[in-house]
Amino acid sequence: MTIDTIFRIRSMTKPFVGTSILMLAEEGKLQLSDPVSKFLPSFANEKSREVTVKHLLSHTGGFAKRRDFSFKNYSSLRETVDSIGTTGPQYPPGTRYKYSNSGYATLGAVVAEVSGMPLEDFIQIRVLSPLAMTDTFCNLARDDPRRKRVSCTYANTIFGLMKYWDNSQPQVLKYFRACAGMYSTPIDYAKFLLMWMDKGKFDSKQLLSPDSVRKALECEALSIKENVKGKTFGKRCYGMMWQLVLDKRNETVAFGHSGSDGTIARAYPEKDTMVFYFTQSKEGSEPGYFGKFLSLMETNLHLNGN
Repeated sequence: MTIDTIFRIRSMTKPFVGTSILMLAEEGKLQLSDPVSKFLPSFANEKSREVTVKHLLSHTGGFAKRRDFSFKNYSSLRETVDSIGTTGPQYPPGTRYKYSNSGYATLGAVVAEVSGMPLEDFIQIRVLSPLAMTDTFCNLARDDPRRKRVSCTYANTIFGLMKYWDNSQPQVLKYFRACAGMYSTPIDYAKFLLMWMDKGKFDSKQLLSPDSVRKALECEALSIKENVKGKTFGKRCYGMMWQLVLDKRNETVAFGHSGSDGTIARAYPEKDTMVFYFTQSKEGSEPGYFGKFLSLMETNLHLNGN
């Protein structure tokens, strides 16, 4: 592993999709209160028509993991999302937090429909290029010269860590999985976090308005992992696209996101600090060693007021 090793950042993709949604909202091309069915006909049915864009941003759309559902069974993002909309959510929209890859895949399809271009093109043109994120991308092409720098990935098994993918293989899906498909480096992701820490501005470019940034970093829903049987384990919640840390005044003091292949980034704006922990061991980010590291970090920064 070197300073320019490229990682599969998985769910750390979600904030890029959310940022794209906010950009379109600022341009008046959609509203966060809009029902998804306004853009995707597959959601215009009794089960799905109440799902809004904001529900999906905060994981309150009612979609949960389904054992009978796999992104591998579809040939495109739109085909996948049409199946999601037709099947509908498992819970009434807006009633509970349920972390959902299906919801963010749907947001990706909304971006493509509203912008008139593939989601990966929108992210490249509107986010990655303005931030000079040259080692961040949505799809790993066979002839991409960066391929040799992409790390292999491991999974924890009863036999220990086992490698299940390396850069000699094609990416798992043939299409861009909007909820968890991107590749990046810690240095590149720092540019993205810096834009958010600076209220939507990067160098002289204003990518998002300060108001959009402020609203996205407000708590929308407590994470089920942190609110079990009425007992709160630290003040963690989800805003719009970001995992948040709250202080004892219930104000956001940190934001970031994790990825299931063992990556996480967190920003502490008041401390002018970012923390990155990038591995490539599946489900190795929280609540294991890194969870303990975060707790220690926040104690030292005097952020955990519980």
